[in-house]
Amino acid sequence: MKRGAGAWLAGLAAGLLAAGCSAVYTIGGEGTSSGTGGTCGDGEIACDGACVDPERDPLHCGGCGEVCPAGESCAGGTCTKACGGSCEDGREVCDGNTCACRDGLVRCGGDCIDPNADPDHCGGCNEACDGDRMCSAGACVAGPCPAGTTACDGACVDLAADPLHCGSCDTECRSAQVCVAGVCQDAWPSPCDACPCEACGARACCEVMGEPTCVAGSACPGP
Repeated sequence: MKRGAGAWLAGLAAGLLAAGCSAVYTIGGEGTSSGTGGTCGDGEIACDGACVDPERDPLHCGGCGEVCPAGESCAGGTCTKACGGSCEDGREVCDGNTCACRDGLVRCGGDCIDPNADPDHCGGCNEACDGDRMCSAGACVAGPCPAGTTACDGACVDLAADPLHCGSCDTECRSAQVCVAGVCQDAWPSPCDACPCEACGARACCEVMGEPTCVAGSACPGP
């Protein structure tokens, strides 16, 4: 196993509006042998054609197909809320038992903001856009938003991929979700080192912020 869900969550970021994957992989079925045709290692079991660690795998926590709710980690075969559930869902993630801003967000005062799409902190803390200018990709711009983006509260955002404005200006995905075609989808850290990942089962395996991730549904987030 490569790492726990807490570390992965720190990489599941508001920057997803710029992330994507070049291919989508889905593996179905109820496999009972390892993906390589060999025997699973100590402490591992065969699930969906892949060897997994039921002590730590959030998709097979305690046994095959026992999926932890998105955002929870698997420890000792039991699903647990990261940081005790104390982080601000949608804006913060649990990283090493400490609440931190999602990747792509920065802390300004006590708030986690997106410097690419915040007219009060455009490009950095307290860099406000004046007049009627909009914050677009971290810069204050005049006139209508660029093609493919929508004006939301003084910022130009991609409603199809922005987890803070997913499908509409007022829809914010949870910290453990990604925005796919304007819909918030649950996501889990993949137990594999790269896609494709048989352990994702029927879920899509996507490269999210450089990390293989199992995403509910059959598509990956992207611009």
